[in-house]
Amino acid sequence: MLYLWIAAGAAAIGIIVFTMWLSKKSSEKEQAPRYVGDNVVPFRRKGSKCKPSGQKCSFCGKEELLTFYAGDNGAVKGVCKHCKPKAERRDMLPL
Repeated sequence: MLYLWIAAGAAAIGIIVFTMWLSKKSSEKEQAPRYVGDNVVPFRRKGSKCKPSGQKCSFCGKEELLTFYAGDNGAVKGVCKHCKPKAERRDMLPL
């Protein structure tokens, strides 16, 4: 008879613990922030076929790929490969 009371008590404690665990788990789900669909913009890569677009050179204005230098007053200058010797003559620091 004593074993029956011990088994019933253990079952009751198990049910109580399981119920408390479920309620804690459901309250954690409610508190978690929702990010799905809020302000999420998907990132789409362009195809690997497109080449990087060129920028205008600070000296000649041609649209090419540039190397960047720091000017006399700290301004950033973009220099094409044709104008690179001009930038080096002016002692501009490469970035």
